[in-house]
Amino acid sequence: MDRRTIPILTCFDDNYVIPAAVAFRTLAEQADPALHYLIYVAQSGIGADHQARLKAEVANHPARVELVFVDMAHQLSDLFARTDCKGHYSKEMFYKLLAPSLFPQHDAMLVTDVDVLFQGDVSRDFLAFDPAGEDYLAASPSLVRRGSWVHRVAEMYEKDFTAEERTHLRYGAGYCVVNLARMRTDGLEARMLRYAEEHARRLLQPEQDVLNLVCHPHIRTLPADSMVCTYAYDCYRSEADLAEDVNYTADEVRHALAHPVQLHFAGREKPWNSPACTRSEVWFEALARTGFLRDHLQQLGRALDAQRQHKVMASVKLPFSPRRFVLSKTKC
Repeated sequence: MDRRTIPILTCFDDNYVIPAAVAFRTLAEQADPALHYLIYVAQSGIGADHQARLKAEVANHPARVELVFVDMAHQLSDLFARTDCKGHYSKEMFYKLLAPSLFPQHDAMLVTDVDVLFQGDVSRDFLAFDPAGEDYLAASPSLVRRGSWVHRVAEMYEKDFTAEERTHLRYGAGYCVVNLARMRTDGLEARMLRYAEEHARRLLQPEQDVLNLVCHPHIRTLPADSMVCTYAYDCYRSEADLAEDVNYTADEVRHALAHPVQLHFAGREKPWNSPACTRSEVWFEALARTGFLRDHLQQLGRALDAQRQHKVMASVKLPFSPRRFVLSKTKC
């Protein structure tokens, strides 16, 4: 295997082109000029114009960064249709499970979401991973402060998952190194797809749940700074908070918050739909360096125009629900 090439898998649809531009540009800005970064986009329906513009985002950098689009022809649409918890996800998330057969030329691959930006070089984590080992994944359990709402997310799984299963649901799928060679040897792709099919009705974070439950216990923990979810900045407000993380030491948490490799805008609130969300200013600074700033402003303008066409009659947020119910009527 050529260790000078860093293969990277992303999976998204046309709705995430602007976030992808930020992810790809910041990855290229942090890349090591001595290495080749080969980014694959597993997708269905991203137009030729958007493909060309995304390729332009990784051009003209000191490092060699290449973008390759893989047409998935809407595979796994049926699986996605049967998946109850869709949230802000799309069928493309399941393409991560197909990586072993999609990329037989690679023994290992870094997988990343695109609702992210990079403040460090991803090659460190990829090069530290040995595909000759027994681990299927190297992934991040993220920063989790004891007693925080993040720590209590596990409660959502109590209804449909056993206590043992819940202990296995530790790692994020938004940034991980995948051992494709070992997965092929052990037939893991078929096992993951079968698990997703059989448990589609109860999966809450679908492809992440599958990776955790099928790959356990062969998952290695990445350093704390590999992936930092932006909500962590709201959870650690004092020195005492730093010592309450369930996965890492206070020093590791402190360093991770100051120097994340990947900054992940996890959850429903993203800078492009919630401009005042935590760390959104960093995303907008990066967006301004891409060729998609005007696209985003035009989208924002259309959304504001649509809002002006409606008069809000009532707005109610139910207890313990992330959703707000709005009653409105079109203005005459």
